[in-house]
Amino acid sequence: MKDFIKGAAPVLPCQDVDAAIDYYKNKLGFDKTWVHQGFYGGAYNGSAEFHFHKAQSEIHPIIVYCFVDKVDDVYEFVKSNGVEITNELTNQVYGLRDFTIKDLNGHFISFASQIEK
Repeated sequence: MKDFIKGAAPVLPCQDVDAAIDYYKNKLGFDKTWVHQGFYGGAYNGSAEFHFHKAQSEIHPIIVYCFVDKVDDVYEFVKSNGVEITNELTNQVYGLRDFTIKDLNGHFISFASQIEK
């Protein structure tokens, strides 16, 4: 069976769901946020949805790779918001231009666009 998935949402463990959503909203430009009883929540950016759950133990970082239209604009936006950039904006040998940030819970989020020819 193929082509049945209509979307996916990474579920990121965090220390504080409200703080995580606030970070993604104010630092990364996510919107349409929601929280359920303080232990689970979500935020949207374009067609992407990220979920957050309150960790019951140590957080092990997750890596999420996001495809965007204008990676240079995204880079300037997050940089101007003081987001920790762990890998600078670079043209990669695999045909994408990308960079990586580290969020307040230690998760790594990469943003990438096709290299324009």
